Amino acid sequence: MIPTQLRSHLSLLGSANGFIDMDLFANPGIIKGADFSKDKKQRFLLWRLWGIDQPLMWICLNPSMAGVNHDDPTLKRIMGFSGKAKAGGCIVANLFPMVSTDPKGLGDDPEHTNPGLLMEVSKLCKGVVFGWGAEPIAQEAGHIVSTLFPDGMCLGHNKDGSPKHPLYVPASEDFRRYKA
Repeated sequence: MIPTQLRSHLSLLGSANGFIDMDLFANPGIIKGADFSKDKKQRFLLWRLWGIDQPLMWICLNPSMAGVNHDDPTLKRIMGFSGKAKAGGCIVANLFPMVSTDPKGLGDDPEHTNPGLLMEVSKLCKGVVFGWGAEPIAQEAGHIVSTLFPDGMCLGHNKDGSPKHPLYVPASEDFRRYKA
């Protein structure tokens, strides 16, 4: 189920009379939010909204340290690519909701993100972008998610065919259709 806070933030932007022009990295007018588990060990969604246009949905590997009031390097890159695509923001989901700065911290059989949540959130977005990188643990979950979004985009493919992580591509990179 989509968090009430995200639904409220999107409706607030939808009631504006024009594009809200703001500096993506300095303007405090960006609406920030996140949906964490009660113990903060899992993050289900993270969002930054800055305009009335639909946001892009990003599906990466797992949450790192970004939160409601902290933008980590990956989130900053996602915001930049989303702005370049003239999206009204970004909503970040992940294959695995466990917060960890190291994919090895996910363990051997981590809990997958609910596909129903991903489908529901995608309906609010102008497109879906994959960026989980070449981690072996992502193969099964990535395949499942990519079949849910046959029009999913990415910023390039790794040698193993996985979508490149947004932190490891040049800012000039363009979106392309993801090919599983």
